[in-house]
Amino acid sequence: MPKRTTVKCPYCHSLAVKRPASFIYKEKNRDQDTYVYVCSRNPFCDAYVAAHKKTGLPMGTLANGADILTPNLTEAAIILGREWQGADVDEPTVREMILELRERGAKNVVLKGIEHGDGLIHNYVWGDAIDFTETTNAKLPYMLHGTGDVFASTLLAAVMAGRDLAEATAFAADFTADAMLISAKQPNFEDRGVSFEPLLGKVTALLG
Repeated sequence: MPKRTTVKCPYCHSLAVKRPASFIYKEKNRDQDTYVYVCSRNPFCDAYVAAHKKTGLPMGTLANGADILTPNLTEAAIILGREWQGADVDEPTVREMILELRERGAKNVVLKGIEHGDGLIHNYVWGDAIDFTETTNAKLPYMLHGTGDVFASTLLAAVMAGRDLAEATAFAADFTADAMLISAKQPNFEDRGVSFEPLLGKVTALLG
């Protein structure tokens, strides 16, 4: 039985109510078993957040549209109510998913961690501020916890330092790949989170 919880909108401080996801996504909703917490002042306040499928609890705080959304394919599939097809999807599918995410309120989307069987990791960015753009890095033979957080954090740092989204995406991808390489030099690295601290000078250099 999903837990009951009290959720408030961080913008107008009104209570949020739990509704079927179709309340927000209309005919674009592909999964009838998904729910969202919506500000009770909707449509005057359009903030909302997705509910976790198993617990029924909110998956964060209410938001009224992201400037930059940075999901991997798994996260994008959950948001869109799509079946996860694995990390190898073709470019038309990437374009379709990003368009759907933008239709749901994200101004710019960076869809990351995509494979095409060519030994590379592909990241795609598209939105109000940028045409459809791709960045690539060599695929490493291991995975580490925390790389998504590192990617999103360093992308934001680059944007705040005045880089455009293409530059910021490339910077975040390179930083994350370098952090994974450094992590591999540590004992039992696969059981630890990604080690990014030795590279923080690259972030501060963005201000130079």
